[in-house]
Amino acid sequence: MWGVTGAAYLRLKEPEYEDGVGMPRTRSVRGHLLPDALAVSSQLMWTHNDPHEHITAMAAIWGQFVANDISYTLPLSGYEQCCDSMFRKENAMECNPIVANGNEAICQEYVRSAIGLKPGCALGPREQMNFATAFLDASAVYGSTPKSSEDLRLMKGGLLRLDAGRVLPIDRHNPNCREKNACLRSGDERVNHNAGLASLHTLFAREHNRVATILSGVNPHWDEETIYQVGLFLRPKNKCPEFLFCRRRDESWRQKSNMSPIMNFCPLCSARG
Repeated sequence: MWGVTGAAYLRLKEPEYEDGVGMPRTRSVRGHLLPDALAVSSQLMWTHNDPHEHITAMAAIWGQFVANDISYTLPLSGYEQCCDSMFRKENAMECNPIVANGNEAICQEYVRSAIGLKPGCALGPREQMNFATAFLDASAVYGSTPKSSEDLRLMKGGLLRLDAGRVLPIDRHNPNCREKNACLRSGDERVNHNAGLASLHTLFAREHNRVATILSGVNPHWDEETIYQVGLFLRPKNKCPEFLFCRRRDESWRQKSNMSPIMNFCPLCSARG
């Protein structure tokens, strides 16, 4: 099925592997050795602060939230020692660590992503698997699988689980959490990457519960599942449109846009007159 979790990413361009099947390229089309990823990123990434005139840092956080909603690539498991030269030699196909200019002393573990199945299980070059749903469907809040969605629900009043203070619940089973009981649980575990992402996940969960509470009061005959599903359906179809990136004093756009109140918390820009 298109867009389901576990499907392979679709390509705009055919892959160009070293062996035509799955080995990463080490040379350019002219035969020169390709630079390592660390050398490329150090040349392309800016290291100085260049604040935008009016867009705040939340713009980048919003972009990260949307990207996380439609894509999630995980590495293959069982290859955690790729910086070990002997281990890397024995697992050359899956280990691809980042070594700075060939200096083994500066090595960053890097394991290749999980292999995805082509549509119809057709044979061909290696593809990558997407562990998120490919649609912009708020799966980062509600989960990408029936099990993850069920774990996030309170199973009462159509509500999502929130701890005291209306904050996201603690994830007590996250093996990637550096400190015990210090990670949050949401539809996407990358909620813990930074405080900005955590705040957006929290706001969306609160908004769902706000809508579910209203629906429960207006329709007391609805069961828990109906309230949850309708509350999920009423989420905004267009997450955070560009004209909301900057707050305006003229609020007439609200009536013109007919947007849900959930859009009110898109503070991507500083206030402008």
